[in-house]
Amino acid sequence: MTQLSVGKGMLMGFLISGAGAICMAVLGVVFSLVPLVKFTASLCCISYLLFLVTNSPAKVGRWVTVLVWGILTTVTWYFAPTLLFLSVQIGLIWLVRSLYHHNTVLAALFDLLLSGFALAVAVWATSETHSVFLALWSFFLVQALFVLIPQNIHRSNTTHSSKSRFDVAQRTAEAALRRLANQ
Repeated sequence: MTQLSVGKGMLMGFLISGAGAICMAVLGVVFSLVPLVKFTASLCCISYLLFLVTNSPAKVGRWVTVLVWGILTTVTWYFAPTLLFLSVQIGLIWLVRSLYHHNTVLAALFDLLLSGFALAVAVWATSETHSVFLALWSFFLVQALFVLIPQNIHRSNTTHSSKSRFDVAQRTAEAALRRLANQ
């Protein structure tokens, strides 16, 4: 397992963007737009999810994650409009990052905001450039920033130090309760 960084995320995003752009260009001759967009989004999403899962410290649930992705992708492919399908793919990316890479709910919520911002940037890049590569690259470039989300977000208490008598008494009481509960 390697430690994730912004640079590794950017490199993976670049590779996925290139593959997605090539997929759209080559298969665009044969397939209509809606199945092509869904296929390309699925290819990009599973590539990124495999990148996230294989670079996670958690070793459990990897196959289940891929299975759940496959089931949700298949169901939404056939029964959901394209916009909902793309939203589910982005939601799955957020969910996997939240489960595998974040320790707190607050970090996961910041990641959700980051995913929404990534989508907005991708839509902007699409409207300005009409380039699949730049839209995907913009999306994954912003997504690479998730490693900068702090995992231990604490409120600072400036009026009391952590060694105040109340804090010591509270920790002592909690330890006593744990000892009683374990007997």
